[in-house]
Amino acid sequence: MADKKVKGRKWIGIFLGCMLGVMIGTTLMQGLPILGMPKEDEVVGAILEIDGKVQEISQEDLGLSVLIARGLRCWGPVSEQQLPDTMITYQMKDGSSIVVGADENIIYKDGKFYRSKKDCGAFFETVAQGIFDGWH
Repeated sequence: MADKKVKGRKWIGIFLGCMLGVMIGTTLMQGLPILGMPKEDEVVGAILEIDGKVQEISQEDLGLSVLIARGLRCWGPVSEQQLPDTMITYQMKDGSSIVVGADENIIYKDGKFYRSKKDCGAFFETVAQGIFDGWH
């Protein structure tokens, strides 16, 4: 009976080790998610600012603007303090706001700066420009 417990613990250890390996591998490949990004059902409106030009995001494009913010991945915080040219301010149901911006190197969220993983910051910038130009 004790031999079965030892074997069971061994398999549990192997399983947990594999899970930890998958989590670490995924993080290294995809980057870290940025906590506190807006959720579509909590956003009532958004304002897009690109190179100082401001435009309200239509209700039709609101979901897309939330998805591009939630798709941002980073390598962690950086000391660089230069705001990206593309920023979106999300107005939340509770009256608060969340400010997110990105370019090819830097992600900004509510006063904190992060190093962009791969090209997710550039993708944010490109899609935001498409929304600004009325892509449909």
